[in-house]
Amino acid sequence: MATLEPELGRPLVDRGDVGIFEFHDLMVAMYRGRITVDVLKAVSASQRRLHEVHGKIAGLTLLLSTESFSRPDPSVRQYGETVSNEFDGMAYASAIVLTESGLHGALVRSILTGIQLTSRRPVPQKVFAGIREGVEWIVSRNAESVLTPRLAEVQRRIETLAAKPARKPVR
Repeated sequence: MATLEPELGRPLVDRGDVGIFEFHDLMVAMYRGRITVDVLKAVSASQRRLHEVHGKIAGLTLLLSTESFSRPDPSVRQYGETVSNEFDGMAYASAIVLTESGLHGALVRSILTGIQLTSRRPVPQKVFAGIREGVEWIVSRNAESVLTPRLAEVQRRIETLAAKPARKPVR
């Protein structure tokens, strides 16, 4: 069994539109703005990096702004499909968390669940309204997860990162 890095949530990418953080074999992608091809390139590079180090990985996606769950343009959807196919060969689980409450949040979660069901991807995937539930579900997909004994700590760290203002891009 591998050991957990001393720092939970080491940043792989942390900029205004996206933050990608490493929790051992769990990649947490926090979309803070509109998803673009450039954002997806950062996701792809990060998932390849974690896969090289850990073998099978999992992904937790947090949609933190209404822009991040708006319908992307065709070039972004096409590139996103490529990144998803790449992820399918590396992953043991994938969760999406959309914490927005009310009717709009429930509607978007329902749409995302429908998309996941119709896509028939080989990786188990699920949509959640809370970070805790998403992290617990992912960890439950890997009986040997080094995150299991630190589940509450991982959850708190992800919540802290999600609440933190994004770093401004360096110019």
